[in-house]
Amino acid sequence: MNILIQLQRYLKRLRRLPQTGDFIVMIVIMLALGLIATYFFRQMSSIMAVAVTLLFGLVMGELAQKIQVPKVTGYIVAGIMIGPSVMGLMTQETIAGFKVISEITLGLIILSIGAEFELKHFISVYPQAIFLAVAEVFGAFVLVSLAMLSLGQPLHIALLIGSIATATAPAATLMVIREYRSRGRLTDILLAVVALNNILCLFLFHLFFSYTKLIVAAQSIPPALPAIVNSLIEPVWIILGSLAFGVLIGYALNLWEQATKSDNEQLMVILGGVLFSVGAAASFNLSPLLTTMAVGATIVNISAKGRKVLDVLKLTDPPFYVAFFVISGAMLHLGLLRHIGLIGIAYVLARVLGKFIGAYWSARVTAEPPPVQKYFGLSLIPQAGVAIGVSMAVEAQFPEIGAVIITIVLSSVIIYELVGPYLTKLALALAGEIPKKYLEKSEAAGIIP
Repeated sequence: MNILIQLQRYLKRLRRLPQTGDFIVMIVIMLALGLIATYFFRQMSSIMAVAVTLLFGLVMGELAQKIQVPKVTGYIVAGIMIGPSVMGLMTQETIAGFKVISEITLGLIILSIGAEFELKHFISVYPQAIFLAVAEVFGAFVLVSLAMLSLGQPLHIALLIGSIATATAPAATLMVIREYRSRGRLTDILLAVVALNNILCLFLFHLFFSYTKLIVAAQSIPPALPAIVNSLIEPVWIILGSLAFGVLIGYALNLWEQATKSDNEQLMVILGGVLFSVGAAASFNLSPLLTTMAVGATIVNISAKGRKVLDVLKLTDPPFYVAFFVISGAMLHLGLLRHIGLIGIAYVLARVLGKFIGAYWSARVTAEPPPVQKYFGLSLIPQAGVAIGVSMAVEAQFPEIGAVIITIVLSSVIIYELVGPYLTKLALALAGEIPKKYLEKSEAAGIIP
């Protein structure tokens, strides 16, 4: 009887809210089980890998929140810890097997970003947002390109690296905004600029990627006029073709949604539409990112159920988001930091400075409120998926050029992804757009001034 009474008291103690020590215990247990699975059974099974990805990511996210760091940073750290760089619980083969999860999640994220192109917000945000996006992209492009030229890189490679530097990670930005329920002028501007930013980045990249192809080809055979014309048409086709294709898919999904009768059916239509958009765009040599963005913009503007469906979608995507950022963290190789060198440091600093200058100047010119002028540049630091994707495209076609670019980008992404989400949160907090209840602990700890 005494044993049962003691057990009852113990179970009551377990009902309290988990403390930091409890999270540490959970981390140790999961890592121990993962190590046993890996070293005794040679490799982690696919099911075990998914479980560790979700659960370990969730625990690290909660632990990050305890110290007032965005959860997304905790997810990324979780991925680094279980990835090849540290513990090796997830091998390169396992990470490659999760590629479909990353593509689906990125599609969902970009769909949500596209939904910010709602016309009723366009008048109040987008005229200024277009100018702000062009200015911060131009600032990063020019300063990074000049930095690369000053360090001896050829013009075509310097311009290519400069175009990659313009990208800001939409996934990390959106996650920080959602986690802290940020609302206000800076938040609205940031969402709009991140969407426009990636359109401009892809246009610049494809433009200078085509230019690089001409330069490389000219080393053996002088380029003919058709090749030059094609190099100019290709980026236009990719941008406009992707957007037009996304509008068409969004219109078709709208017609389908009108015939659905339940939230579950509408949810499946949207999920299926995201998958189709990503897959079909890749098949037609278009940009899955821009296609999916156009789908979201079309649905939210022409569908009577569009906003409702997208709100329902938010209830289902957390597991995808956790897995996406943990996998992203696992893909980062800490060893690359040893090879970043002077050119990598120049890339990191020139990109940050370029975005700060472009953001501050454009916010002053457009007479944005002082918080936007001061903190807009600080919110644009994260960089990941888009930059990595286009760098891999360069490496696939030009291994020698790509090896230089991908080393610079991947090593800098480690820095940007670990520091960037916190800086975005800091910018939104300093602008007064995060509700006070999310900042009380930070203020008490002296993290947020």
